[in-house]
Amino acid sequence: MAYDHSGLVDRVKEYKNKAKVLRQIHSNKLRSTERRAMLLDYGTFAASLFLTFFSVVGVQQLHGMFFSTHNVKTVEFAFNVIVVAVLVFSFLQIALRLGEKKVDFLNAVKALTHFITDLDDILAQQNLSPDDCKALIERLNDKYESLTGILPSSSDDDWREAKQDLAEKSKP
Repeated sequence: MAYDHSGLVDRVKEYKNKAKVLRQIHSNKLRSTERRAMLLDYGTFAASLFLTFFSVVGVQQLHGMFFSTHNVKTVEFAFNVIVVAVLVFSFLQIALRLGEKKVDFLNAVKALTHFITDLDDILAQQNLSPDDCKALIERLNDKYESLTGILPSSSDDDWREAKQDLAEKSKP
């Protein structure tokens, strides 16, 4: 007599849906963090480039070559603003640690993808005994709890946005 393991199938499908939403959340966060990191990198590069140019050529020579119609104090002020910009960009690089956040989000996407693959493997299994089903459900509960415990936190807004993104992806 075959055992009806529809309870296991329902539980696995529930975990799979949750994992897909979580993966979408972290994929969205990864994408936005990459954009912010890129903008910060470009800002740092541009400010450093101008600072290097000002430093190599010199404020007095720049004033004589390009800005002779302006007061030399204005050129010195522009130089000081660029120095402050480089400092601000550098502090932001250190404080925001966007590179580390990108790695955390990427690892979350990888872990959730692996979990979803495991769930697909479980759904493909046939002829499970009642004891096997109970053991699988307990293992899934433990794995899901440990996985969500190590993931970076997310808000309700992240959850709603991810559900909308998944709905858009599933449209033909």
